[in-house]
Amino acid sequence: MAATLVVIALGVMFYLIWGGVRLGGAEEASQRLGAEYSGLLMQLKKDVRSARGAEFYDNGFTLSIRKPGGGGITEEKVSYSKSGRNVIRKSDEGERSFSFANILPAGFSIDFSAGARGEGLLALAFAARDNSGKIIFERSENVSIGR
Repeated sequence: MAATLVVIALGVMFYLIWGGVRLGGAEEASQRLGAEYSGLLMQLKKDVRSARGAEFYDNGFTLSIRKPGGGGITEEKVSYSKSGRNVIRKSDEGERSFSFANILPAGFSIDFSAGARGEGLLALAFAARDNSGKIIFERSENVSIGR
């Protein structure tokens, strides 16, 4: 019994160390895109929860968010924009890049857009395309502003 547990524990350890079963290139890229997109969406939802409004432009959007500070509640502008194969978040605290460039081969591209959908709703669209224009990864979300 103890020997079996040791063998199972070693198997799990080797799986974790070497990254488990190697997936095909497209499937692996899709999983990595999904993980990076999830990080972007998680940060975006955090910002949108405290947003008072949004302004949209061709390459992204800006949120006006409420933020607790030493003297009470302050308002801050947070922008999200597409830059090449990355999505950049800029705020008073600095800049963060959600990098899809290191996941996608040269010649591949991303589409990132947002717009208002009804009162207080942000419609977000993201897609990754291969060099022939075929969509290899696509997500869309509707996120409530200020809720």
